[in-house]
Amino acid sequence: MSKNDLHILMLEDDSMDAELNKAQLLLLEEYNCIVEWVTDKVSYIAAIQNSNPDIILSDYNLPGYNGLEALKDLRERKRLIPFIFVTGTIDEETAADTIKSGAWDYVVKDRLFRLPLAIRGALQLREEKAFKASALEQNLKLSKALEQSPVHIVINDIEGKIEYVNARFTEVTGYTPDDVIGKNIANVFPESILSPNAEEDWKAIREGSIWRGETQSHKKDGTTFWESISVSPIKNEDNEITHFIAVKEDITARKLMEHALIEARDRAEKSDKLKDAFLQNLSHEIRTPLNAIVGFSELLKLPDSKASETIDEYTGIILDNSYQLLSIVSDILTVARIQTGQEEVIYTPVNVSELMDKLYTVFEIKARERHLALRLTPGTQPQYTVTVTDETKLTQIITNLLNNAIKFTHEGFVEMGYTFKNNEINFFVKDTGIGIAKESCEIIFERFRQANATTVYNYGGTGLGLSISKSYAQMLGGKIWVESDQGKGSTFFLTIPFYPDEVKPSADKQANSIAIDKELTVLIAEDEFYNYLLIKSILSMPNITLIHAQNGYEAVELCRKRDDFDLVLMDIKMPVMDGLTAFQEIRQIRPGLPIIAQTAYALEQEKQQFIEKGFDDYIAKPIRKDELMDKINKAIMEHA
Repeated sequence: MSKNDLHILMLEDDSMDAELNKAQLLLLEEYNCIVEWVTDKVSYIAAIQNSNPDIILSDYNLPGYNGLEALKDLRERKRLIPFIFVTGTIDEETAADTIKSGAWDYVVKDRLFRLPLAIRGALQLREEKAFKASALEQNLKLSKALEQSPVHIVINDIEGKIEYVNARFTEVTGYTPDDVIGKNIANVFPESILSPNAEEDWKAIREGSIWRGETQSHKKDGTTFWESISVSPIKNEDNEITHFIAVKEDITARKLMEHALIEARDRAEKSDKLKDAFLQNLSHEIRTPLNAIVGFSELLKLPDSKASETIDEYTGIILDNSYQLLSIVSDILTVARIQTGQEEVIYTPVNVSELMDKLYTVFEIKARERHLALRLTPGTQPQYTVTVTDETKLTQIITNLLNNAIKFTHEGFVEMGYTFKNNEINFFVKDTGIGIAKESCEIIFERFRQANATTVYNYGGTGLGLSISKSYAQMLGGKIWVESDQGKGSTFFLTIPFYPDEVKPSADKQANSIAIDKELTVLIAEDEFYNYLLIKSILSMPNITLIHAQNGYEAVELCRKRDDFDLVLMDIKMPVMDGLTAFQEIRQIRPGLPIIAQTAYALEQEKQQFIEKGFDDYIAKPIRKDELMDKINKAIMEHA
């Protein structure tokens, strides 16, 4: 059987190592390996300019040149050529740098037997990347052709249900995709279905004919316009009609003016959608560096810190601003999730009395700092009154109300409480603050809105807290409102349904020191070096031994070779092998090994998904020392 030629460019200054590499290449029995051997930069540059190798093998250190520089020179030319380091002993940090720089793999010379496997894997990955790139390019062309078409296009199934409209359709008619997709075209445009002879026309179309004509239709705002239409059937491989495509063109004299108005509105709507998508995707990248900022700043403020008073003051400022930035980012992402319908309600039994006591403990300190009195008026209920609701969202609403009450009150008191009536729980937060004008009592619940410009100037804030609170209240089946007199204070009310549930109070937790005092060996899977360094600093104790894996693959291999790990802290987004895949493989190797997800994927539904996948626990970045200790302690005790 004939073999395919495999052109290999090898950058290696040592002739003996080059021969060893060639010997391993003979094991690629399915290929006829044609090796071009170069030893320096000049020869290498000439080779990648004048030839088209299938794969590049490169030593890491060469006289006057190194492998990372060779990789950079290749990437600058934007060539899809697998680049594999074949080098001597390489430390973990350098190996990670090669992968981050774009290397496809690396093989150490004392494990040269991996070279054929690495080459096969790289070639397969190249085929997949090339195929995906080609498919993506074709899809983008088709998508752009539809979206940028000067005519508006509607695709519906054989029953008339609309499945797709392009951007031009929205520009002309005013209907957004959400307005029409899933609805029957007869219901959207009841008085203008193709022509007065709609039944006959549709019959002809269903039989495979192309219909052309002009008709009067209407826009979403009720105004009418004339359009020319061409409707054609779409057939599958068996020549069966599955859909119809309507290509329409606005032919009214008012087209330019109406189009300008619709286009302006569409740009605003599109801008909102792009903003939401951008903020959601940005969440992970923001939280990762914040993890190091907040974590190390917190470590510097520990009682045993040897930092000077000036450094202590600066780290305090770093912490305050970091938490403020994190709060803003969280609020904006929450708004984006609410807008896009991604925010979910997670129902669990919640002890209302305990929840209010915890909030009182936290905010009593904040109120005292502002020289205010904080009062708690508990409702009349049994000792353990439990309702089924979303504890996170309920806590967030009351937290927002208490923050605002303390923020806008200069003297007097803030009172928090709740009552039970008609199967409802009625919460209230009352203050003696600046109050709100009657005409502003509704707009303060809108996104990015505050009572007036003076409030923004004097007190700052994004104006998102009450908007989020209103959305959460509605999601919980309740409502929120305010009663206020300007200059005399405000009372915010929150009402949610009361769903009783029999839940016994949990037993007191054992002291955290039980698990932390044990001898532990902890595997940390984390590709970001500074994040690993933070966890290492937090867990720097004589009784804890730390082992670092820079990706999921390394974590799995370590668990295959060692059986002394007591716990795994698993990052999710990592190169080579992601944390979720690594978790699943480790579960096969060590079913009882506690594994905690530590990640910048911080949305509530993401947390729920990780727990449902089987992780023992979850901690979101930025990581707090106390929280990490508690979760490690809990996981160790549960598996004792």
